[in-house]
Amino acid sequence: MIGRTGISKPLFTGFLILLSFNFLILKELSSDTQWRNSKPNVVLANGEGRGDLNVTNDTNSRNPNITSVMTTAATATSVSGVLPSPPHGKNRGTEIDTTLAPNQTILQLWSGEAIRPFGKVSELSESGIDGSRISIARIKTIELVIAYCSANLTWIYEHVLQQISKEKGITVRMTILSKCGKDADLPQFINNPLVTNVDLIKLPNVGGCDYAYAHFINNYISKANPSEADSSLIIFMKDAERIKHLWELPPYKIAFRNVTEIMEVGLRGKFICGSKFLCNASPYHNINFLRRFIINYHVRASDRKKDIKKENGSDFNHYQYANIADFHKRALNWAYPNKKMTEVCYGGVFAVPASRILFLSNQPKEGRVLKLIEEHLTRNDTSIEEHFIERTWAGLLAQPLNGEEIALLFSMRNPIMPEFIPPSAGVTGALIGDISLTCPNIEVLF
Repeated sequence: MIGRTGISKPLFTGFLILLSFNFLILKELSSDTQWRNSKPNVVLANGEGRGDLNVTNDTNSRNPNITSVMTTAATATSVSGVLPSPPHGKNRGTEIDTTLAPNQTILQLWSGEAIRPFGKVSELSESGIDGSRISIARIKTIELVIAYCSANLTWIYEHVLQQISKEKGITVRMTILSKCGKDADLPQFINNPLVTNVDLIKLPNVGGCDYAYAHFINNYISKANPSEADSSLIIFMKDAERIKHLWELPPYKIAFRNVTEIMEVGLRGKFICGSKFLCNASPYHNINFLRRFIINYHVRASDRKKDIKKENGSDFNHYQYANIADFHKRALNWAYPNKKMTEVCYGGVFAVPASRILFLSNQPKEGRVLKLIEEHLTRNDTSIEEHFIERTWAGLLAQPLNGEEIALLFSMRNPIMPEFIPPSAGVTGALIGDISLTCPNIEVLF
């Protein structure tokens, strides 16, 4: 279980949910042969550019509500910001040539790894920086931001710095946000040849890693040089060692992205999360369900190890927010930019181009929200606001999906159980995939 997801239902209930989900998957697999034999058609329409994409009901599929997406062969390119091609191949029962519609492009969108630009030139801020034109060749600096309490940080050498060193010409500036007074235990990172500077900032132990990140962002905005930001990628990271490949977030398993995987996407100008669902689920969430997310208590993983139990109390949700949508409205006066779907990043590790943060800081609404996030996380050492902000970062920092991408993602959902919907579950609203589309090369998931 992720340290901050805050699943409040008893373990037995989670077990029943998992059994039910497995039954649904087995039911789908049992009908898959008959479905493939029906061979629903996906039509390639003539057109240019983005492909004159249309969304139509696929009347030959198992579920008439599942849409098929029509696009031209012109969209079947490498991941470069254009809409990926539609589902195809033997798992979809179609006759489309795989050279025209590569599965990998679609799966990258489903997993949150597709390279999507941050905006058109006409949408640039006055400074001309919004991250949309960023490239590996331009990145010179990794800003490594670590929310630190008391963990042994020597793992950073092997699992972070060593991986960054594989990219030639990139140096590292480190900022350690120290919250628990353990500064004397920090390694001497400045002695590493890759590291050009180490800043130590002492903070109160409130608001979890999210408060530390918000403080860094606002401090960075106040001091940043736009030309330096234009060539920098910021990686936000907790102090917990990132070596465990999988951890549980029922009913899904989630894996770490290592730093190499994070940079592969982040260096090309995209917000990227440090954790990923396995192929049966997506980081994109249906906002109609996500907006209902609420939990009643949370015990940090470090406290659980010490057998410290914190009961539900009014101080955890001091302002009695009804759900995350209520928090966004009352505390931030903000809502997800896209009204249908947003990415959510769990686990407290993500990367974003520094130029994107400066661009957002120059926008009246987003600049105000960045400051409010820091303010609202100063209330307590453990609060519901942390969990709301964890589910806010990606929606705020990443480029929102367009209508065509939303249609494609909706068309890839499981026809029986398209989203995970219990409002008290950590992954409320996460899209559940039609595994014949999202997991074409994997036989066993659960």
